[in-house]
Amino acid sequence: MSFDRASDARPPCLVEVPKPGGGHRLLTLLDRADESRYGTLVERVAGFVERSLGPQVLANRVVEGTTLAPWRPAWRRLLRRRAALAARGRVVVHVDVRRCYPSITSGSVAGALGELGASREDARSVVAVLDRFQEEGVPGLPVGPDPSAVLANAVLVSVDRALERDGLPHVRWVDDVWAVARDEDHARRALDRLRLVLRRIGLEVNEDKTEIIESGDAAGAFARGRASQRGL
Repeated sequence: MSFDRASDARPPCLVEVPKPGGGHRLLTLLDRADESRYGTLVERVAGFVERSLGPQVLANRVVEGTTLAPWRPAWRRLLRRRAALAARGRVVVHVDVRRCYPSITSGSVAGALGELGASREDARSVVAVLDRFQEEGVPGLPVGPDPSAVLANAVLVSVDRALERDGLPHVRWVDDVWAVARDEDHARRALDRLRLVLRRIGLEVNEDKTEIIESGDAAGAFARGRASQRGL
């Protein structure tokens, strides 16, 4: 299946913008026709993705089509649940994925959609548009368009399931995860397995931002809105 751009449509435009915590990210600006088509294709699989997500996933929840719920109320819920997690266990694990969107391949998307129950035809259509975007210079999932957030959640379901199998209650905001473990050994074993899970889908842990924290320290840092914990 192919996804051909109309002859008068513009190719995707990449714009570098600063990140709040430092560094930059590449936003993808799509032509109106491409944006509409991308949304239409992802809408066909969005229901399968949304039904696979548990309440621990706070970011980029779909309210209709590929329209995402407002982020501010979701962020406030994250802060409350993250603080509650810190009070539940002895150790908090914070995991970040390195260059998440740019590293998500169309193959990873296809595999995730298939596991979640989407039809092969719909998955192939989504893959076709992602492959064409990549040919036109977009690395991985386009950063910015709402449909990409839906597909990222589809791929990251494997993270949620891995943590559940290891018995770590958690909350996830896109590729930022906070989980609680019984002790440091439990946390390290789960983190090692999570590295393997991510590697299988073409992603990797951002070791510079991944840490194991004593829950008391985590609760205080969360309340102050900062993270000055011991890094791994």
